[in-house]
Amino acid sequence: MKIKKKANVAILLTGGSGIRFGSEKQFALALGKPLMSFALEELGKSELIDEIFIVAKKETIEKTKQIALTYGNKKVKAIISGGKTRQESGYIALKYLKEYGLSDDSIVLIQDGDRPNLNQQLIKENIESARINKAVVTAIKVTNSIFVSSNGYEVNKYLNRNEIYIAQTPQTFLFSLIYKAHKKGNKKQSEGITDDASLVKQLKKDVAIVKGNEKNIKINYPKDLQLFEKMKGEELP
Repeated sequence: MKIKKKANVAILLTGGSGIRFGSEKQFALALGKPLMSFALEELGKSELIDEIFIVAKKETIEKTKQIALTYGNKKVKAIISGGKTRQESGYIALKYLKEYGLSDDSIVLIQDGDRPNLNQQLIKENIESARINKAVVTAIKVTNSIFVSSNGYEVNKYLNRNEIYIAQTPQTFLFSLIYKAHKKGNKKQSEGITDDASLVKQLKKDVAIVKGNEKNIKINYPKDLQLFEKMKGEELP
């Protein structure tokens, strides 16, 4: 086996379509670096992450490989060709890990490549919690009033914002659990699934919460990239 027993591995998802952004956002430059490189470097620096696997679209694998060589380290073990959806890409990566020899009691951390403000505290808290709880989602509480509208014109009902959270990544799991959840979700062809923790909830399993932060933004639009650059610029000495 190439992976030691009870390894902590990271899956970095970089295969988004970039429709809202207007281009392949994982390659967009932020402070002179490809966007995906920020999360990749942070994973590489973590003493808790043993190996990294990057998921990319087939046509961008070579470009992704060059970024991995420049900004990653020896922890990057493979660039995996993803699927048409986030769920499909995640399942393909998990099947790869199964064939690679990853043990069932290992921990798998899943991170969006377009969520660049990953930090060591989030990685540490995710892995430590996943060891205890088997499934973990990073999340923040909403601060604004939230309501439901079925037609976009009228309010159906207001929700209790004290019970509403916004999911982020990392999302971290016991390998055997997340593999089972994705396998079942793939068979059911679950629609509208946008993250991994929701697949675990479909198995009626508990998912613990790790407190995220407001800076852990997902880059969907060019204005998000500008905000990220501003935040990183403020951190520079």
